[in-house]
Amino acid sequence: MMKRIVPGILIFLLFAALLPARDFYWENPEPVGNANSQFPASATNGRVSVVVWQDVVPDTRSDGGEIWLSCRVFDGTSWETRERFAGPVSYSGDVPSIVSVTIDDNNRILIPAVTGVDVVSVFISEDLGKTFSASRINGKNIGLVGPRIFVRSDGGYFLYATRGTEDNFTLVFSRSETGVRWPDFQPFGPSEQLRRAFLPTHAATGKRDIIVFQAFHEGTGRASYQLFATISNDAGKTWDAPVLVTGFAEPSETGTPVRYELYHNQRPRLRTIDGTISLVWERARTENERYAIYHTELDPETLAARQVERVSLGEGYSYDPDSIEFDGKPAIVWFDNRQGTDRVYLAIKEGFLWSEYDLSRSRIPSVFARIVPVGGSIEVYWQQELGNGKNRVVRLAPDRSAPKPGLRPINFTDQGKGRAETVRVDIAIPEDSSGVAGYSYVWTRNPRAPVPEYITRLPDDTRVELQAPGDGTWYLGVRVVDYAGNWSEPRYVTYVRDTEPPVSPAMTAAPTDETGYLESNTFAAEWMPAEDDDIAGYSWSLEYLASPAELAAIARSEYPEALEGGKVVPSRLDLNALASDRFEPSKPRPAIMTRENSVSFSNADNGLYAFSVSAIDSVGNVGEPEIRYIVLNKYIPYTTITRVDSTVDEFGEMTLSILGRGFTEEGTIQTLHIDRDGTAPWDLSLERSGYRVIHDRLISGIRLTDLEEGAYRVILDHPVRGRYASAPLVSVTSSGTVKLGDYRYTYVPEWKTAVSDGRWGITPGFILAVSVLSFALLVLVVSAFGISTAARDALVIHHDVRALLTGAAMSAEKKKKMVALKKKGLGLRFKLAFFTTTLVISVVLLVSIPIGLRFSENQERTLAQGLESRVQVLLESLASGARAYLPSRNLLELGFLPAQMSALTEARYATITGNHSAGSVTGVDFVWATNDPEIAQWIDTDGLAPGVSRLTRPENDEIAARLAELDTAAQKTVGELSEGIAELTREGVSLALRTDSASVQRRDEIQEITRQLEEKLNTELQALSVSGAGSFPQYNADALSRENTRFVFYKPVMYRQGTSGQYVHGTVRVEISTESLLEAVEADRKALVQTTAYIALFAVLIGVLGALVLASVIISPIRHLASHVAMIRDTEDKQQLEGKDITIRSRDEIGLLGETINDMTRGLVRAAAASKDLTVGKEIQKMFIPLETDSNGRKLTCGSSSDENAEFFGYYEGAKGVSGDYFDYIKLDERHYAVIKCDVAGKGVPAALIMVEVATLFLDYFKDWTYKKNGYRIDLIVSRINDLLESRGFKGRFAAFTLLIFDAKTGTAHFCNAGDNLVHLYEAATGRVKTLTLPEISAAGVFPSFMVDMKGGFQVVSHKIQKGDVLFLYTDGTDEAKRMFRTPDLKIYTCSEEGLKEGDEHGNHSVGQDNEELGADRVHEIIESVFARKKYILTKWHNPEGDIPYEFDFTRADGTLEEAILGLISIEKVFRMYRDPKAGEQERVQVDRRVDDFLAKYFVQYGNYCSNRKDHPEYEEYRYYTHVREDEQYDDLTILGIKKK
Repeated sequence: MMKRIVPGILIFLLFAALLPARDFYWENPEPVGNANSQFPASATNGRVSVVVWQDVVPDTRSDGGEIWLSCRVFDGTSWETRERFAGPVSYSGDVPSIVSVTIDDNNRILIPAVTGVDVVSVFISEDLGKTFSASRINGKNIGLVGPRIFVRSDGGYFLYATRGTEDNFTLVFSRSETGVRWPDFQPFGPSEQLRRAFLPTHAATGKRDIIVFQAFHEGTGRASYQLFATISNDAGKTWDAPVLVTGFAEPSETGTPVRYELYHNQRPRLRTIDGTISLVWERARTENERYAIYHTELDPETLAARQVERVSLGEGYSYDPDSIEFDGKPAIVWFDNRQGTDRVYLAIKEGFLWSEYDLSRSRIPSVFARIVPVGGSIEVYWQQELGNGKNRVVRLAPDRSAPKPGLRPINFTDQGKGRAETVRVDIAIPEDSSGVAGYSYVWTRNPRAPVPEYITRLPDDTRVELQAPGDGTWYLGVRVVDYAGNWSEPRYVTYVRDTEPPVSPAMTAAPTDETGYLESNTFAAEWMPAEDDDIAGYSWSLEYLASPAELAAIARSEYPEALEGGKVVPSRLDLNALASDRFEPSKPRPAIMTRENSVSFSNADNGLYAFSVSAIDSVGNVGEPEIRYIVLNKYIPYTTITRVDSTVDEFGEMTLSILGRGFTEEGTIQTLHIDRDGTAPWDLSLERSGYRVIHDRLISGIRLTDLEEGAYRVILDHPVRGRYASAPLVSVTSSGTVKLGDYRYTYVPEWKTAVSDGRWGITPGFILAVSVLSFALLVLVVSAFGISTAARDALVIHHDVRALLTGAAMSAEKKKKMVALKKKGLGLRFKLAFFTTTLVISVVLLVSIPIGLRFSENQERTLAQGLESRVQVLLESLASGARAYLPSRNLLELGFLPAQMSALTEARYATITGNHSAGSVTGVDFVWATNDPEIAQWIDTDGLAPGVSRLTRPENDEIAARLAELDTAAQKTVGELSEGIAELTREGVSLALRTDSASVQRRDEIQEITRQLEEKLNTELQALSVSGAGSFPQYNADALSRENTRFVFYKPVMYRQGTSGQYVHGTVRVEISTESLLEAVEADRKALVQTTAYIALFAVLIGVLGALVLASVIISPIRHLASHVAMIRDTEDKQQLEGKDITIRSRDEIGLLGETINDMTRGLVRAAAASKDLTVGKEIQKMFIPLETDSNGRKLTCGSSSDENAEFFGYYEGAKGVSGDYFDYIKLDERHYAVIKCDVAGKGVPAALIMVEVATLFLDYFKDWTYKKNGYRIDLIVSRINDLLESRGFKGRFAAFTLLIFDAKTGTAHFCNAGDNLVHLYEAATGRVKTLTLPEISAAGVFPSFMVDMKGGFQVVSHKIQKGDVLFLYTDGTDEAKRMFRTPDLKIYTCSEEGLKEGDEHGNHSVGQDNEELGADRVHEIIESVFARKKYILTKWHNPEGDIPYEFDFTRADGTLEEAILGLISIEKVFRMYRDPKAGEQERVQVDRRVDDFLAKYFVQYGNYCSNRKDHPEYEEYRYYTHVREDEQYDDLTILGIKKK
């Protein structure tokens, strides 16, 4: 039975472990602290949670500021924030972490903080953070930091803190029963025997209190931080001995466990989770300190770690874990830098595995995460960097809400009206931190209908198409749901469907005379507003029904008795009955013509009219018209001309026609004149036989004879109304061309400089010129480059050979060039091949690229223009068909028209639109025919209904505005023509039944004239239609768009229909795609590039072959030259090069270079010999200085001597060559020493010779000195030295020296100086260096002694040196050591400070300087720091590395004289050194081995600057630092120290 159960249990556990981790969804992090808040801390008791942080207010005038404490408390239902409940606390330097927090089972909150020097204040709240009281505990000068407070197992409190110095600190604690009164801190027993104990953490189980803390462990292995634990069974009164918690070996990949001493363990956190003691901490190898987060459970009895698990998965550095209990398991947060910046992570135990979550989810550095339970979930707080040195505390809360979606109506406006049955809405999915899973919606007439909480659409399906089957208000409600399960509040849009036309307006009766006619033919038609609150305007028409004669005929037929005296009496007639039975007035066109309640007419013709008016609402519904019949009989005749037209017969003769009116009313025009000034005599005068009066509105048949140039008026003579003269309407040019219209004002264009449109033309000559110039320019550039390269190579060889022969160290770049000397043959081959290739490719590209680009542009423009022309042809074909079939609503023929687009392969569809089929809706965008496969989504009905479905495409608004302007222009242009056609039509209708010859002839005339006028009208409308055509978006054939490849071309359909004033009756639209055109252009471009590449490749191959042949001819002497230079390099003794010349037969630049090398070789042989002499001279000079020697007898850099009374230590390092610096000391007897320190002016051999003379005189004088014989009369030897040097007559050469006899027993020093009156004394009693000033006397060799004696002579003075004091004698090479100011890119920088002028002091230098000296103050501070065994910080002004300190830790030094001098020399070396990112292994700084050993011991940044070391190849006492540079050492470093024991 057990055999079956156990495997089942194992399978179940494995399945549980592999279950997917829970999903956590979060809101976006939000700030909770002020603009600069830091160091959050948290605590919880399972019900109430609290977070506290520090608000920082920096002081801009110092490096400190103030800290305030703020907190947030969760009381089980909601959060409350208490800002700045305590503070301020002053700080200086970096912002310290001063606060922690705890909360007990009674919901008391206790927050300890360091509020002063050795003062910890505990802030207590009994009301969940609303108010706080405070108690204090004084550390009594023990130095307290890092307070931590815990709730004991018995309900009391522990307060821990860390005390001590940086290197040796430990834990102290205090116990309190109430948290109000605290006894003094006492040592924490378990940590007393451990070093650096700090960061305690606490957990309670039963009646036991467990403390885990971090301490330094120094076992048999490497020193490391480990975690220790201790138990108290009596509420902290006594504690068990500490137990090493982290003393377990770490598994390794090799199978051999790694000893625990090789791991650091720190920052522990204890929690009681589900009855167990949970511990999290940081752990890392000591060698790399790459910390990871670990977790274990502690045995409550033994405190041993049970199963240890690594929690963090990344390879970064993980820090500062925190944990709580969540669902009975540990939830851990920390921060690490695995992704380049610090980010916060959460891990939760799921079965056997840890599931990890990235919480900060951004590249903003985030640190110090704290986690708290909140109402069955968790919240995380951390510190986030803001920049400019500021931070803020942010909160990450579970995602509990979702934002509302956005709704964008497509074919209506929110809360607006529309006719469409189908409505479309785009859903804007909102941004949500958890992501949107989907949405649901409701479409209803009920405004209170809820939106369901189940997903009906996924977030990528964002368009909703809905049906509104009936008029009324419809509501669309939408809400989204995120992946956390949160439903948003609904968002609504409202749509009002309105297909009900407005009611007809009520006409107001116009005033009539007693006979029933209107009182005047100038009248206003008025009506009452329609009973509708949504009237947008009105459409009206005044339709002429019958002339007075026709009306009389109708009246006679209907009402014979109505005739009185041959006159119609309309008042006795029922006009409505009379007209409605015989006439059917047309409806007003479906377009708003006025928004007023009236329309005026002026001097209308006599006759019967029907005035119709219809109301139009805001959605375009057109109401039934209200019709009122009126008769007019008071027309006042007048004569006017509106336009002049022309026709040309088959013989080319021009005949004019005049349009206007008043040509036959009350008499026919008698004569017609054409004249320039409008006064007799006339330029052309015609009688009735010279023209034909067709009817009252038209005169034709005017033939023009030869007229002179000018603008002519038309003058008409009427028998009753007299003469009428028009404006100049006929213009004759000098060539005889006749122009019609008003040409009185001739347009004279303003002359301007032509602006190029970006196009340019290419001719063969242009191409040839560009090619020749480009070739010449290229040859010039290549030649100049080749010449400069050859010259540079010659100069490089010159310098490299000089470096080889002199043995000087070459830079890395020079050494690389030296190695390249052997490869000059290959280099020349490569250069020639490269230059040839570049030349060929440049010529090919210079020719092919402009031609290719121009060809491609022309091709693209030609194809685009061709496409545009073909589209226009297609549009005209479609428009012609539409003009034929739209008036009759011929759906069959209209349906065939879109198929014409098949002739244009780029066309996607064609659509024909027009007026609504019933005329009950405004607009000409109703679809009559289309083959658009996607038409369903662009119409407002459920399915296409010709003449009813309205097109809702994006271009509608633009096209509608264009068509409205076009319709207005048509009314102005062809209105008169239309009226003339209407009048002729009415006259023709009245003659239709007459058969007399006059009527038949007149009817034929009317037909011909009407045909001509209609042709003219159609021509005008066609021209307007062409001007109204366009595209959406704008199609630019000169620059085709690559982003948008679809264009809708449209053209208005214009024609005259009946007496309607509407001329635009629809549109034809064609959508085309330019993708195939662009693909063709790209294909041709690729072919052109490919062809060019083939040509270039062929040309390059020919050029390279030729270059290689040419290179083979010239590289032979280069190789010969390289081998000779290599021989020079490999010859150690350059004197052996004598007679070894190189022979180059060529007489070109290479031959000249060979001769130059020979000359340099001979010169360097001589220089090598001189260098040997100089080196020997320097060694001889050092023989006069008491320095240690090596095994070969060579003097080193240091020398020392010591007896029971005095200790001497000296150091000498020459700058370069021989010089005049020197010191020496001689033991004269058991208690006296003779000492000299000398600095000869100038450098080189002259200074060295003077130094030797001084040294010789010094040694000679004191070789038989005795106190009894000579005493302390050292002024005699000073005078002797002065006289000797002065007698030599050296110009500008003198010696400044200090000479003394030191009584080592008494400590008295007897000084005499010549031009060197400053010596430096370190006083052991004060720990300070002071400067002793000796009498000021001129240097030796300037004046003879008798002149010096006249001013007091060389005086001897005495100073007492106490036990432990040290006398320092050094030359100016020490305190005047220089370093250059540099910018971050290592360029020399001249000091310039805002507010200071040149010469003003700035630190240790002046504005305008480019360097600083080490200086006497620094020298004194260094000496004092070594003897005091304290740290010294070196700072550099205008440092390229920034304001970083260079730290020297002398706390482990012995404070000896040797360390003081070596410290001074070492810091001087660091003072002149600087790092260069470009420096390599060949960039070297020579350093004394003893100085290097000193720096390795005491220079804190030694690893950054001195880690790359090399032994000197020749002298054992030196080493090289590589990858760094130094400023030049300008003078010798000569230092002698004398210590009185």
